[in-house]
Amino acid sequence: MDITPDEEEEDQGPIPDRDNDGPNPEYGYTEDQGAPRDAHRRAYRDAQKFVQLLQTAELETSGLDQASIDRLQHPPHETKEVTDHQLAGFQMYMARGDASEQNYTDHRNVHVFLHPEDEEIPTYEHIKKLAEEHTGIRTIRTDMCVNTCCAFTGPYAEKEKCPFCKEDR
Repeated sequence: MDITPDEEEEDQGPIPDRDNDGPNPEYGYTEDQGAPRDAHRRAYRDAQKFVQLLQTAELETSGLDQASIDRLQHPPHETKEVTDHQLAGFQMYMARGDASEQNYTDHRNVHVFLHPEDEEIPTYEHIKKLAEEHTGIRTIRTDMCVNTCCAFTGPYAEKEKCPFCKEDR
């Protein structure tokens, strides 16, 4: 099933049941076991759009700056030196992937309070910069629904409202 970028992305309302013998798979609470592989489900259509966009993705349109693209295409072969304090900062930074900047700062401050000699543990901004330098991985900022339903990327990149909760971007 080919989907073009120009295809209407909004739901077109209920799709009539083929045999009227149960709930429509798109709107029922349970999935019809006999639903065809190309069932007209919004989630399925969106997933296909994401797959198509990934299949045609190019670094030049990824949102990465040219230096990041060059580093990905020609990675460094030498390893950088890491101090014990930087290593401690990396461990705190990576310990909880979902932790906030404030969480890192609070843990760093408590550690420095208990061990003033460890003032050299990098701040959040510094450790983030060091992580970028050591890994070559940079952040690509993308708008996200205020209710965290989705990121405005892929087929949602041009949307002004969340396709799920309808909140403004």
